[in-house]
Amino acid sequence: MDRISVVIPTYNRADYIIRSVKSALEQTVKPYEIIVVDDGSTDNTKEKIDELNNECIKYVYQENGGAASARNKGAEVATGDWIAFNDSDDVWRPEKLKEQIEHAHSDDKFDLIYCAYSLTSPSEKIERVPYSENISELEGNIFLSLVVMNTIGTPTVMVKRNDFLSVGGFDTGLRCIEDWDFAVRFSKEHKIGFVNKVLVDAYTVDSGVSTNISEMFSVRCKMIAENKDVLLSNNIFDRAVSIMFEAAERMGCLEQVQKMLMLYLKGC
Repeated sequence: MDRISVVIPTYNRADYIIRSVKSALEQTVKPYEIIVVDDGSTDNTKEKIDELNNECIKYVYQENGGAASARNKGAEVATGDWIAFNDSDDVWRPEKLKEQIEHAHSDDKFDLIYCAYSLTSPSEKIERVPYSENISELEGNIFLSLVVMNTIGTPTVMVKRNDFLSVGGFDTGLRCIEDWDFAVRFSKEHKIGFVNKVLVDAYTVDSGVSTNISEMFSVRCKMIAENKDVLLSNNIFDRAVSIMFEAAERMGCLEQVQKMLMLYLKGC
């Protein structure tokens, strides 16, 4: 029997965390445990969790170290075969774990299963992610596809615990798009499965790390530079750069990102 440990990092999200935890408790396939990693909150997060009075929930407190550190801590504490990550302000639909574990059983070589999700922006614009309808880019050995464009959101991920730990988990030195960095590193050696259904409702907030534009492009330039050779040998280097530059131009920072990429390429 598959044991699924749910890991939910949180930081000062007392107003949202219960909704996220309840969406895990209400799964049709029940998780083995739910680990809430409090990353140094100063609000009443612990009291909110205590009020649930559920023995399935483990509350773990750590000094503030960022989302990547909190997720890694949860994975270390977890005792399940699989780890399913959620974020404190996102919600799973009831069939999420059921759909994913069934898909995992369809191919025992899948070491990570993810799914589509709806993304609601602060302006309440709703988008479906991933955007691609080409399953060959979304499932299997998708390293090259992921280097070019990320399709995997952290709240959609269910991954074998031992394999997650073997690649070092999330990079704690990153404060944004650490999920993309992890997906690229993981996909180099592991086969990935995709459930083509929206099973997560995710929300962006203005205060989130995704709003750190400079850091985001810095990480992205580093990722392209580190994988330059494989991108060039597969004739997709220009495509990866073009997509990044188009995004930079939309955000009004094209010149800065161009210079940033050149610096990273010179350093490799």
